[in-house]
Amino acid sequence: MVSEAISRRAGIIGGLGPEISSRFCLNVNEKFKDIANMQPDLVMENIPVSPDVEKELIEGGNPKKILDLLRNAVIRLNKSEVDFIVIPCNTVHFFLDDLRKISKKPILSIIEECVNECKEKKFRKIGLIATSKTIQEKLFENGLSGTGIDLLLPTKTDQVRINKVILNILNKNKNPGDKKIVMEIVKKLKNRGSEAVILGCTDISLLISSENCKIPVLETVTILENSLVKNLIYNR
Repeated sequence: MVSEAISRRAGIIGGLGPEISSRFCLNVNEKFKDIANMQPDLVMENIPVSPDVEKELIEGGNPKKILDLLRNAVIRLNKSEVDFIVIPCNTVHFFLDDLRKISKKPILSIIEECVNECKEKKFRKIGLIATSKTIQEKLFENGLSGTGIDLLLPTKTDQVRINKVILNILNKNKNPGDKKIVMEIVKKLKNRGSEAVILGCTDISLLISSENCKIPVLETVTILENSLVKNLIYNR
């Protein structure tokens, strides 16, 4: 298994939440090393996204610049001879079909990996904390279609609050009340019957997790980290 891992290379498209991108690489490195007793072969494309473009995308827009940056990153990673590609950002998976069409290498989906986790844990009703774009494009709703799992979404008012929290994190304007806001919204989803909650925005993982939440939390960024490591070592 270790010899196979040595010959496999993972491509990461980061920059869509710089703090999460950095933590993602560090966590993958530590998890891989624990199993293989060596460093993983990683190539990262950190795409240059402006705060204005991030804001537009998070709030439901469709900035062409993001797709262009993602396409260029995929092309460069293919030239770097990676075995597969991951993108630790849920929102840009709106562009996944377009990116898969131009990539000669597989692109793992953070949405698909999370859906698999939901099915394995046999949840029947689950809440979602994500950007307006992720919810608008029904990324998780479509992914969970046919699984028998009901998806509960925040109210429109709470969704505006979630977007603001995410933008605060991205712009390093964290407010002491941001965590409280998210916890309040999670509590509302629980009161409506959610058995667990999906953190469908990787940046929200910087505020809450399974360790500080009274309801099971599915951290999509952690799920993707684990999937990347498994693909490197076990080629699954």
